[in-house]
Amino acid sequence: LPLSMFNVERPQGTTWRMNFFRTYYRDANAPQEYGAWNPNRLISFHQTPCFGRIAFAGGGGGGGPPPPAQTNNAVGPHGCTPDSVPSLNVPHCNDGKATATINKRLGTLAADFPPATVTICYTNQAIELLFSATSETSYLVNITQKNNDPIWMWTVMEAFIGPGSNDPTEYLEFEVAPNNRLWTGFIHNPHKNFTSKATAFVEDWDLYPIKSSTTRDVNAQTWTSMVSLPLSMFNVERPQGTTWRMNFFRTYYRDANAPQEYGAWNPNKLISFHQTPCFGYVRFDGEALGPNGSGGGNTIGNNGYYGGNAGGNYGNSGSWGNNGKGGSQGGGGGGD
Repeated sequence: LPLSMFNVERPQGTTWRMNFFRTYYRDANAPQEYGAWNPNRLISFHQTPCFGRIAFAGGGGGGGPPPPAQTNNAVGPHGCTPDSVPSLNVPHCNDGKATATINKRLGTLAADFPPATVTICYTNQAIELLFSATSETSYLVNITQKNNDPIWMWTVMEAFIGPGSNDPTEYLEFEVAPNNRLWTGFIHNPHKNFTSKATAFVEDWDLYPIKSSTTRDVNAQTWTSMVSLPLSMFNVERPQGTTWRMNFFRTYYRDANAPQEYGAWNPNKLISFHQTPCFGYVRFDGEALGPNGSGGGNTIGNNGYYGGNAGGNYGNSGSWGNNGKGGSQGGGGGGD
């Protein structure tokens, strides 16, 4: 399984959660049986508090911090380097909001694109975004399209979001159109330049839930969309104190006969939204609570486990905890 699937460059010194299972039939007429590395009291493989802890040796060791991200300071065809991308500090929604401005063109990098903004803050449950476009003259959409149709061929605003500070290889692409049609999928972009890619679509927006509310004011030539993306989409409980990579985009038609134009918070020299070395750095204000911003819990569920005693914590020392299950301590396509 390539590390790029997990948006990770090097796992050493980090702790992950895993479980392993086998299904079995004694014979063709027997009932199915189920076994696990760390079982639970339910016939369910998806009780995640029961997943064991896997500490990858190396780096900080023992669940400590990972080694520094490896960066490439050479300027690629996209024109971006780690020192050239923007950064944004994002507060909790109780404390304010931060704003990224979309006003530069992909390709030329000229700051003469019809402006839009993305206002962002976070809660304990979600990342809250407010997309606001000005100077809108066409509102061009395909009214026959449904969610996850190629709405990016028309008028949209977009957010690309990947947890962690590395150039992302796995990230969310979210798009919204003036008629509130959505495109939502996780992109696997292992080479960070979209030469090889795959998409896992999000099809059930209510399940997550992903919320959006979009309005337009034709007289003012504006349209806005309020969007809520749950932290659970990113396998994160609390983001504070962590740095993510993001970029924001807008597509625009001057009129129905004009060519499509492309703007970004941080554009690149290519007409491509998926040059991940060009994604900006977004740091969530606050003190980090643990690896990936996650915290443990001590509530016993009907699976029979609480956060501190999930089995199989096999650390760098090569020894098991005294209880035989491991100690309670542990570190932690697309549209365009």
